[in-house]
Amino acid sequence: MKNYDVKTLIKAGILAGAFGGACMAIVANFGAFYLESDFWGPMKNVSRVFLGESALRGSLFVIIVGVMTHFAFSMIWGVTFAFITKRVSSASSEVVAGIVFSALVWAVMTYLFLPIVAPGVVAAREGLEGWWFGYHLVYGFGLGITAPLKRVLTSSVAPPRRMAH
Repeated sequence: MKNYDVKTLIKAGILAGAFGGACMAIVANFGAFYLESDFWGPMKNVSRVFLGESALRGSLFVIIVGVMTHFAFSMIWGVTFAFITKRVSSASSEVVAGIVFSALVWAVMTYLFLPIVAPGVVAAREGLEGWWFGYHLVYGFGLGITAPLKRVLTSSVAPPRRMAH
């Protein structure tokens, strides 16, 4: 059984979360474009967590706050995922775990966090629930395919095996 260093799990989670978050953001922005909406609309909507309704003005500052907020949450969830799955060793199991985990993230964000912290985000997504869920699955896939980073980063942490004489 491997030993896992907290710092390396955090690093792996941050990297996986950032990658998953980037995948989700790209798909969400192009999804908005496909739906003939504002390309930066998803990031402007995310910025409502901190900026409230003033995010609707949509300046460059609002987009930057949205991107930073999105990536901060993506990395926090990524670190959580790294700790939960630290003993998973199969690449396909990591991908499945990432997708299942992202469905849980979707539920927490949709039904617990956003209605309390940023109800405007919930209202803005009305009618787009399927898209919203799909974006989270993309995030989970990104988490799952980058999970091998955890094994690479932690491989130097495992104690060396003793050779029998």
